[in-house]
Amino acid sequence: MQKEYNTNSTFMKSLDYIKCQIVLSFKSLREYKANFFLGIFSTIMFTLIGFVFVFAIETAFRDILDWSFKEYFFFIIIHGFTVLWSAMFWFDLNLDKHILSGSINAYLTKPINPFIQYLFSVSHIFLAAGELIYTPMLIYFLIFVYIDYTFVILLKLALFVFLNIIFYISVYRMLESIAFFFKNSKVFFKFYNSYSNTFDRYPAIIFNQSKSLYFFVFLSVNAYSGTFATEILFNNISSQFYWLLIKILFSLSMICIFILILNWKIGLKKYEGFGG
Repeated sequence: MQKEYNTNSTFMKSLDYIKCQIVLSFKSLREYKANFFLGIFSTIMFTLIGFVFVFAIETAFRDILDWSFKEYFFFIIIHGFTVLWSAMFWFDLNLDKHILSGSINAYLTKPINPFIQYLFSVSHIFLAAGELIYTPMLIYFLIFVYIDYTFVILLKLALFVFLNIIFYISVYRMLESIAFFFKNSKVFFKFYNSYSNTFDRYPAIIFNQSKSLYFFVFLSVNAYSGTFATEILFNNISSQFYWLLIKILFSLSMICIFILILNWKIGLKKYEGFGG
């Protein structure tokens, strides 16, 4: 009974902490309005550049990728939507600096989990400014631009996007947690990001002619947020392949979360053992 009470107490304290951090984030958002409007401006510019790029790739890959302009249009929107919602929780990847400076001590207050404290204290709610652009665009697209889909397809897309957001957060935070063991840990993030960004710029299915290259598509967060999400909405993939993607996304997310938890558990013991 005592153990159950302690567990419930820890859970409630964690919820209170998360709520408090979210409130503080919105207060800082209101206080630093320039950051908010800068976020909106940069998102608009990024989106415009994306649409210009759409015309370029539509011309370049017309013979390889049989997509309509609506599919390219959705490719830009759903990718931006997914990235920004997830980036609120992975945009600041500076665990190495916190470890070297000793400021990570601030997150070692029990009984709240140190990672939970760290994650929500460094989250960037200001990226919600970008969602003020992408979310209305997504809604507008699904209501007025393309309506040739069923409710089941919409549910499939929602599940897929949700898992993709989890994958984004878990893979980047997992790569960040390597900082407990390597001083120059950002090299792992830069390597993965540069590789994954290939599928940020180009629809991943243009690589399906090469089996060796196409294997690496499934390890990229950007391939899921753009290409595969588009293929799902426009019903270009079979139900069997859709569930394969769901299984891959779920499995990769669970692997990343497991490694993330392990790195934090071992890393904090190592940190405290050295008198951090």
